[in-house]
Amino acid sequence: MSGLRKIERLREISVSFDEKLKPLINPDQHQKFQELREQLRRLLIAKTASEAKQDIEAEFGAWFTDKHGE
Repeated sequence: MSGLRKIERLREISVSFDEKLKPLINPDQHQKFQELREQLRRLLIAKTASEAKQDIEAEFGAWFTDKHGE
């Protein structure tokens, strides 16, 4: 499954989960849940970006250093 398809599928699951959960919790709980979800989303983005940076540095770091003398 491609990265884009994984993201699309995750959104589908998230929407479905929200539709099922919302009738079971009160508005305050829903707000807190959304805040926690946003925190988790930001952590996952940061982790993914960090891993991508490490992969790029591992793949191209030596090449860049050789080409630019840094």
